[in-house]
This record gives sequence, structure tokens and C-alpha cells, in this order.
Amino acid sequence: MDTRSIRRALDASGEIRATAFNDQADKFFSLIEVNKVYYFSKGTLKIANKQYTAVKNDYEMTFNSETTVIPCDDSSDVPTVQFQFVPISELESKNKDTLLDVIGVCKSFEEVAKVTIKSNNREVSKRTIHLMDTSGKVVSTTLWGEDADKFDGSRQPVVAIKGARLSDFGGRSLSVLSSSTFMINPDIPEAFKLRGCVGPRKRSKLHFSCVRFSAKKKRRTRCKTQRFCVRFAAFLCASCVASPTQRRATLV
Repeated sequence: MDTRSIRRALDASGEIRATAFNDQADKFFSLIEVNKVYYFSKGTLKIANKQYTAVKNDYEMTFNSETTVIPCDDSSDVPTVQFQFVPISELESKNKDTLLDVIGVCKSFEEVAKVTIKSNNREVSKRTIHLMDTSGKVVSTTLWGEDADKFDGSRQPVVAIKGARLSDFGGRSLSVLSSSTFMINPDIPEAFKLRGCVGPRKRSKLHFSCVRFSAKKKRRTRCKTQRFCVRFAAFLCASCVASPTQRRATLV
């Protein structure tokens, strides 16, 4: 079954999730674009399953054969996505599989990998990125499909996610779902505040490094950081990852 969902439809009163199946998915997928305005009519309303959506609405809409979608030329007053961000430091207190909103600066990212989904034997792209917010905590976040392929973290962008699923695999981690909203450098106050606190120019305030003690020189020396170590949630050199007992994590 071909299923594609409009992640969120918004107006001045709130937001609602809409899903299209099969013929309707093919019919409307190329028409509907993010941040464009449309008139929707004759969709089927049903009670929303809160387990699979973070949209703050008791109902959701499904497209049917009578559904119409008409572009609106007057898009001067486009409503914006409403977030309820959870600090990364509070993820430990949340239940597994909770859908929540997070925002953070991408401090490092991994290369795209191809994985096969067992349920349908389909190959998809996967990429893990590591987000840090003003608490100084880091969370690993998995991107899938097109989001994974197109993501560029070389400039340490601010990433905002609405409806990410919380996992306890290898500690607390997040996964971006097909129903999630994934935004890079969004034009919202929280992003500007975060950029000012933990952006590239502010790295000295919240950037983890590894320091080794030299008995011969009787002083600590800072290692050259090479990559992000998920195990220690810090930027470590290869030798410190191999010999964690000699590692000293510090804020620099």
C-alpha cells in the first residue's frame, strides 16, 4: 500500500494531520508543497491515534475519492509550525516511544548508510546526527530516506524536529518519522537563541574535549579532537576512545 501523509496542515486555529493512500497519494503528492497554502474539502475525519502523532488535535483527516485540494494564491499570512521543545537534558525522564519536539545544533554527523527494512525488504538511507542544546547535553538522532540523503551538517546548522520518537537504544536517542516535521535553521526565536549560545563561534562554552595527564611533563595536555564518541557523548581523539581510563572529559 502506498501511503503518504501531509505532515501537518495548519490554519490560524491550530493544526491537523492528513493522510492519503494509494491513488490519492499519487494524485496529491506532487501538488502539495511545504509552506504553501491550500483549500482542503471533503476529507474523512476520524479520532486521532495519539500513539502515532504529535499533532495537538483530537481528530485527523484522510483523503478519499471526493477530496479536493486547491492552491490558494493569497499566501501572505502563512501560519507557522508550533513547537513545544523538550530540553535534551530532560529526555531521560520521558517514556520510551514518546513523540516530542526537540531543537539543537548539529555538532557532528555520520555518513549515509543503506539499510534494509525487514518488514518490506526495502532499502532506505539512514544517517545519524548528534544534536546539542543549551543544557550541554547531546542526543543521537536518526534521519531516514530523503532527509538522510540531503542533510549537510558541515556548517553546524540548527535542527528543529516536531514529533521525533524517543528510543532507549544505546541510551536515549531519537528517530525522525515520516510523520515528523524536520526543519534546518528555522526562522524561529528558539533557533536564534540556540545559535547564539552553542553555535560555531560559541563552541568554547559548551564543547567537550578530552584531556590527558602527562606524568613526565606533570601537566594536562589537550588532545586533538577527531570525531564524536557516542559512548562518552563527547568529542574524543582515537587514542582516548581506545584508552578511556586515561581520558578526562572537561568543558573547555
